[in-house]
Amino acid sequence: MRVLKFDLLYPADYLLQKQKEHAAEIAGMDLKAYVSWLHDLQISYGEVISKEFKSLGWEVQDFYNQDSIFLEKLIRETRINPKFSELLNIRRNDFLKFSVEVLKKCIT
Repeated sequence: MRVLKFDLLYPADYLLQKQKEHAAEIAGMDLKAYVSWLHDLQISYGEVISKEFKSLGWEVQDFYNQDSIFLEKLIRETRINPKFSELLNIRRNDFLKFSVEVLKKCIT
């Protein structure tokens, strides 16, 4: 089973502070190493849930939409369409303004 798990990193100010402190180190990390670094900060419950899924043999990709560094690394390494992230930031009611064709283009 494959899981794309959306999670939040908080407190946001703490994350930004740690990113500044470790900017040089982070710049040299690939996506996997960066996610491991995020989990080591213990600023979300996501890593606990991910570990449980992984222990059951599931493939888990954590997704942190509010972290621009994470998104840059994800886009670069997986070639995911950058519009996917933009799609996630659209308010629920605004989805009604888009045709299905436009939404499909955001994820393919």
